[in-house]
Amino acid sequence: MTAEANLRIFEILSSKLLRPNMMTVGGFVLVSLIFFRPLMASLILIALGAVSIIYKRYVSIGIDLELCSLCAIAIGSTHGLTAGAVSGGVSILLALLLNGHFMENPFFAAIKVLTYAGLGALAGIFAASNLMFMAVAYTFVADIIFVIIAMQTGGNAGKLIVFLVTHPLIVGYQLKLLLPLAMALL
Repeated sequence: MTAEANLRIFEILSSKLLRPNMMTVGGFVLVSLIFFRPLMASLILIALGAVSIIYKRYVSIGIDLELCSLCAIAIGSTHGLTAGAVSGGVSILLALLLNGHFMENPFFAAIKVLTYAGLGALAGIFAASNLMFMAVAYTFVADIIFVIIAMQTGGNAGKLIVFLVTHPLIVGYQLKLLLPLAMALL
């Protein structure tokens, strides 16, 4: 690119971004990030957890790539029991509402919400201990309960076994990879 093309791109961007309404929104976001960083980071993590399983609305596979566990554990370990329980529960509730699974089986959805709230609460209680082991063990036990309930309500056995084997491993890998970053944001 030439210098003239670079100048033209800068002019276009400045004409679009330096409008009064964009300046107001940008200023609000900047002030929020400076003064309310933990709250904003928590809301971002909850939103990421909520949209992380939208793909399940369109694709029915046994692998669960959710970020609600990460949200519950990160917020619970940094902000305590109550914040972890609320963030885990709200994150999975929004996720179930967004992908349409809440209305399919409200009883199963309520159990999932309580389970993720429990994961966040445990992260708040055991914040000083090995979060990775606690989260993977809790996820495995919760997944066994989910699989038993799903089998009794007519779930696909093959997909449920794939879920039971892969989900705790995926949660452990996500925590190893993303938990330090999430806790640094909080």
